[in-house]
Amino acid sequence: METERIKNIIREKIGDDVLEITVNSRGSDQTVYIVTAKNSNYVIKFPKNDTLLFRQGFAYDNLHNIIPMPKILATGEDYLVESFIEGDDLDSIQSTPSESENIYFELGSILKKIHSKKMEGFGIVLPEGRGKYKNMREFVNSWFTKKINDLENTGLLLNNQIGEVRRLLNSNYLDSDTSVLLHNDFNDPNIRVKNGKVTGIIDFGDLYAGPPSYDLVGLLLSHYSDGKFEHFLDGYGRDIDSDEIDFFSKLNLTWIIPYHHNLDNNEKTNKYLEAMKYFFEF
Repeated sequence: METERIKNIIREKIGDDVLEITVNSRGSDQTVYIVTAKNSNYVIKFPKNDTLLFRQGFAYDNLHNIIPMPKILATGEDYLVESFIEGDDLDSIQSTPSESENIYFELGSILKKIHSKKMEGFGIVLPEGRGKYKNMREFVNSWFTKKINDLENTGLLLNNQIGEVRRLLNSNYLDSDTSVLLHNDFNDPNIRVKNGKVTGIIDFGDLYAGPPSYDLVGLLLSHYSDGKFEHFLDGYGRDIDSDEIDFFSKLNLTWIIPYHHNLDNNEKTNKYLEAMKYFFEF
């Protein structure tokens, strides 16, 4: 039974007694529990494959001295125990304009530090510590060609609009030879905040290697119209090509829209269709 196993892990590896266990998520990649114990709170993750464990460990080894993130307290063949980051997910709270400006400025500074780690290769980070693909064009062709077909099959776009989307695959931005460590899901649900301050960045299981602009997409698509992304850029530094960020935002919409459409999530499908109209000027 999972509950008993978690109690044993916390007792044997951490030396603490469990008081309560709460399921935090049951995604396709891993199951996550919040553990309340006598001396502290913990997060225990059971990834579906060991490469997720590797990537979270890789992130910790390279970043824990420069950004706020959970401490890895114990690992096993199929689990990971982390410290619990106090606060709330950023997407679940209401902030004053002043707090919001400070939070997103700080997030820009944090992501800049993540991007200070130089990498080799592109795409998902493998256990060898490099991206899976030799260049960005190879990565994009392996993933997004099919996703554009999926987008076309939704019937949500006109033929001429699909043609414009396909032309993304000819972009010179795919010839970028810059590769840094990318969080690859740097967005409000993975940011912990307390009292108007960022307390930690979580969920490093999907690490990528690639150009920095690719990692700014999540926040831009969420906040292109509310001013928060501008505060983020102030913190990150504006030495980054805004057209390149727009390009990767367009590219990522090709998988985000069919993903939510297939889940019958009309709210998010329509949200990202509006974003597509904005970025493509349809």
